[in-house]
Amino acid sequence: MAGNAILDHDVQAGHMTREQALALLMEEALQEEGEAVGKWKRAQLTCGQLTTYFYGFYEMMVIRERAERAPGFSERALHDKLLSFGSPQPRFLATLMFGDPLP
Repeated sequence: MAGNAILDHDVQAGHMTREQALALLMEEALQEEGEAVGKWKRAQLTCGQLTTYFYGFYEMMVIRERAERAPGFSERALHDKLLSFGSPQPRFLATLMFGDPLP
């Protein structure tokens, strides 16, 4: 995910060539050539898409860490509550889960 975010940013900023992108994805992020080529193409066409995966994952991990600190934590209960809200934007999920936004 971090490699995808770097790729997305550097392609949009004009700092990464195709060769650099493929090297990053295949050598550093351990992705197969076909997947790397697909992400290179997507990064050129859809600004920000690959970066949002990293942001969403990060937000979910922060929410999980907060939930784990509560007494009686249950992974099943956490997942059930998360899924009960449908598909809100990550920035609203903490408020739905805990009644207040993340710090």
